[in-house]
Amino acid sequence: MKAIRASIAIAAAGLTAACGGSSPTASDGVSSEAQTAAQGYQAAGADMSTTIAQYQSAAATTTDATACQAAETTYQAEMGPLIDRMTAVSSAMDQHMSDATRPGDADMGCVAAAMKAELARHAADAFTLPDIAADQAEAAQHAATMAGWVDHQRTRYEQMGEATGMMPPTDDDTWTCTQNADGTFTLGDAIWEPHHTPPAQTPTATPTPTPWPMPCGGSTCPCDDSSGHPHE
Repeated sequence: MKAIRASIAIAAAGLTAACGGSSPTASDGVSSEAQTAAQGYQAAGADMSTTIAQYQSAAATTTDATACQAAETTYQAEMGPLIDRMTAVSSAMDQHMSDATRPGDADMGCVAAAMKAELARHAADAFTLPDIAADQAEAAQHAATMAGWVDHQRTRYEQMGEATGMMPPTDDDTWTCTQNADGTFTLGDAIWEPHHTPPAQTPTATPTPTPWPMPCGGSTCPCDDSSGHPHE
């Protein structure tokens, strides 16, 4: 986790320099509550991306079930609290998205709930398989699923930042999550039951994580109140 914090600090320093050395301040039109929620969400999401990539790499290189189980145990201990952190702030993020006239995109809490269910499913299935190759395949599928869902959360975070004037416009778009009354989830066009392997939202290989930009009020350039673009 130290590496990701260091990379964020370096990136933030570069952004400040690109703005002519201006100090990182928030746009007057952005509420402190929205800034705080976005900063907490960004930190949780960036740490999630790193944790998933580390687990995928560790699981892929294990040579026996004991080592694979050790990697999964470490991952569970790190990922569980990260999902809790993201869940805790998702309702605020969804509310800010709705307040910014984008209620149809307010599904961050839904995906956080799906992540929690998928983590539990993976924990139950990880070592019930017949050999190390099957265990590695299960870990790879889980990592790819979680990476895809984290990237969904990043896209929604950037859309919320754009809608509230904290970040520049984003060209990224994503599918929609709905948590159904029967306990299933609709992910895009597919229904997922939490005890089943989720539909693939990403390639089978874990993609390279897209960096999570910092919001205004964190460590980035001040935003222009009218456009959401950083000041030059």
